[in-house]
Amino acid sequence: MLGLLMTQSHSVEPKRPWNEYPLWEKFVDVMLDNFKRYQDVLVKLSAKTPTFFISYEQLITNPEPAVRDLFCFLLGVKTIEGTLVEHMVKKVVSKGNTDSKK
Repeated sequence: MLGLLMTQSHSVEPKRPWNEYPLWEKFVDVMLDNFKRYQDVLVKLSAKTPTFFISYEQLITNPEPAVRDLFCFLLGVKTIEGTLVEHMVKKVVSKGNTDSKK
């Protein structure tokens, strides 16, 4: 994503590390401000609309509880223990990421 933002291209590579460019600090400041404002909007909206926050890192490092919690939220239940949903979550998580092995 960074390359696309900085170069408007998916394939252009910088000649040196990004942080060696004079505009780098300004870019980081602007992007952090944008992300902060976006997060503030999400948090404000979540006060009125049921919202579930999940991160990519949660799904990668420990997917089962993250997905289990997501289904509890979606189904409006405290637990999915003993349900077909729990069985399917465990089944899929136990397979791991087979796409990356191709």
